[in-house]
Formats: sequence, structure tokens, C-alpha cells
Amino acid sequence: MFLPSKNSKQNIKFIFILIGLLFNLKFVYNQQTKVTKDILLWSGIGIKKEITKKIDLTVEKEIRLHKNITLIEEQFTETKLSYKLPFNFELGAGIRWIIENSSNDNIKRKYRYDFNLLYEYELHKFDLEYRFKIQNKNEDFFKFDVPYKNTLSYRNRIEVKYNSKIFNSKPYISSELFLRDDEYEKTYFNKIRFIFGAKYYINKNNSVNIYYQIERELNSILPYTYYCLGINYKIKI
Repeated sequence: MFLPSKNSKQNIKFIFILIGLLFNLKFVYNQQTKVTKDILLWSGIGIKKEITKKIDLTVEKEIRLHKNITLIEEQFTETKLSYKLPFNFELGAGIRWIIENSSNDNIKRKYRYDFNLLYEYELHKFDLEYRFKIQNKNEDFFKFDVPYKNTLSYRNRIEVKYNSKIFNSKPYISSELFLRDDEYEKTYFNKIRFIFGAKYYINKNNSVNIYYQIERELNSILPYTYYCLGINYKIKI
């Protein structure tokens, strides 16, 4: 019967240790290849129509660039309805059709729907606003062969606006916390977003919203941070 020598046992241990180190190095490398910082540009145009004194319809088109504003990440068309309630409350609902460019140059068609409740309070020259939104983003519902995955996001946003007479503008700051609810994972806070911007009113029917946004991932070993410049033009008809 063959018995391994002391040297052969040490060699076997060395091989296993080497394999373990290589595996850990591969894991670290894969973790470090994750994009943790990026500069984005979001730009769009929207048309808003007052259906009644309480109901508004808005249609928006937006293009979003990433990879330091060099590639299109996604583009979408969104339709939204809002209904004014008593005591400064407002109900809203929307659906978004998305064309998304994935990392391997594949195009994915998705849709997202949401419902929200908004409350606004005026305090001297300031407008204080709170919005709670529930949204669900999925693969294209025309692809019946794709397994359905139910992923909800609960969004809480607080915004403070200042009614300024300078350039007929309304500067604002906001903070929004995202809670992700995945049927295959636990519920957790996955990101937080801060926005500093100003809305400029060209006239009563035309306005431009310019903002700077910082988005930070939560509950991640290597959290991403996105720095985003945004500009949106809105027309009332």
C-alpha cells in the first residue's frame, strides 16, 4: 500500500492553498470590475395638458446617457395622469415604455408603472412637498416566454422649493429614499438620491428644469455613486 510522504502532503496542502488564493483573487477582481462611479446626463421634453380643473395629462420623452456621458443607457416614453384632491393632496399614476441598452450591447424592452400620492404645503416663500410612490419595472409583457418577476420599489421623497423673483425661477432641493421589495430576496433600502436644481419659467406655458443629482447605492459591499446632470423642457398646451 502506498503511503504519501511528508513532502507530498505539504505539496498537496500548498496546491489547495494556492487554489484558494487564486479563487479569492478572482472574486476580488470581479468585485472591483463593478462600476462604482459614473457621470450621467438625463435630458428630455414633456407636454402637459389640462383635461379638467382637477385632471392633468403629461407625456414625456427622455434619453439617459452613462459611461461618462458617452453611451445611451436607456430612453423612454412616459404617460402620466394626476388628479387634484382637497387639502393640497394629489393622486398620480403613470406608465413608462423603456428601451434599455445592456452591458453586452443587447437591447431590452421593458415597461414600468407607478402610483403616487403627493402633498404640498406653502410656507411663506417656500413650498414643502412630500411624495410617496410605488413602482414596478418588468420585462416587456408581450414576451410571454419570459418568466415574470415581481419587483416593487417604494420611494419616499421630500422636496423644498423657493419661490424666487430672480429670472422667474424656483430653486429646490430634494432627497429620496428607495426601498426595494423583491419576491426572491429580502426587502431592503437599495439607494438614496439627492437633487439640487431650479425650474425656470420662460412664460406661462414654457419652463426648463435644470438639476444636479447624486445617487448612492445602499447595502452593498462596493456601492456605486452616480453624478447626474439633468435638463427637461416642458410645454403646457
